[in-house]
Amino acid sequence: MATAITICLTKFRSVLIRQAIDSLKNNEVGEMCQSFNGFLDKLAEIISHLTVSADCLASSASQVLCSAEIMAASAEDKADTAGNEECRLAHGG
Repeated sequence: MATAITICLTKFRSVLIRQAIDSLKNNEVGEMCQSFNGFLDKLAEIISHLTVSADCLASSASQVLCSAEIMAASAEDKADTAGNEECRLAHGG
């Protein structure tokens, strides 16, 4: 189930992956580029985990909604049954 949040996170992650800096230099600038790329990799990993969590949360919310609807229907049915029983007793049935 793709929610707006997961779509947004997936797009953001794909942008991060494209932002890596190429540097073959063995100096401070090269080290900084490698560190920055490592940061982007870690951030992309975190976003992947967030995407999975958002999907799980959306699925759980859907299940809770379904359960609530079932409980509401059951409560209505019981109320109707109780009302019919009360009516039957009131009329000497």
